[in-house]
Amino acid sequence: MSQKTKSTKVIVEEELNPGINAEKIIREISSIVSGTDVTYIDALVHYAEINDIEIQLVGEIVKRSQVLKAKVAEDAERLRLIDKVIRLPL
Repeated sequence: MSQKTKSTKVIVEEELNPGINAEKIIREISSIVSGTDVTYIDALVHYAEINDIEIQLVGEIVKRSQVLKAKVAEDAERLRLIDKVIRLPL
């Protein structure tokens, strides 16, 4: 199977350190953020640095995780990095 025909998930999983998978990263990022003032964006960058993972690989994991994607978007809105999305009140 050539590199071009592999799915993004397979490429990401192959390039991660042994014993680390996307689900584990999501759990660890959530545990870093819970109960602290750390944003998801900062936690993702910190996690990539301490585990010697390319930030692009972490980005691919965020793209696949609807939960992480939403949390990062909320952080970016709060930090005024992106325009706020108008939401209906619940």
